[in-house]
Amino acid sequence: MIAPRNFFVPVIGLSIVVGFVVGVWMGLVRLGWPFGTPPPLSPHAPVLVLGVLAALTVAERALALRVRWAWMGPLASAAAVFSMIAGAPREIAGVLLALGGIGLVAVFAFVYRTHPATHVIVMGIGAEALIIAAIVWASGVAVPLIVPLLAAF
Repeated sequence: MIAPRNFFVPVIGLSIVVGFVVGVWMGLVRLGWPFGTPPPLSPHAPVLVLGVLAALTVAERALALRVRWAWMGPLASAAAVFSMIAGAPREIAGVLLALGGIGLVAVFAFVYRTHPATHVIVMGIGAEALIIAAIVWASGVAVPLIVPLLAAF
């Protein structure tokens, strides 16, 4: 049987790399650089912050925990990155991003049970900001209005 880590890490890693490259590409085109036409420019910040950064954070925590269920969050975040790049409706990406955030909150709750510390609580609150930002963004709110939530994450 293939260990979750052996399958999930390359898929999630690919989403992180592709999401980062496309997100930076979107940003450079927004600045006026002539680099062709990237995927739709509207999810630039959600791709980078809610997608790439969340997938990286959740994957790192899942790798450290070594429990199978912890991989559901990074998989949802990776799927969200690919869906945003593919131009899927923001509601679909938002649900996947929120699921990734829920996975991260679950991981921090698990970590807190075994290692109760203030910094774990603070990171858990940041993960909750991720969930709220994903839901608010998916509901159609403009990205500049969710920047405080993105910063909190």
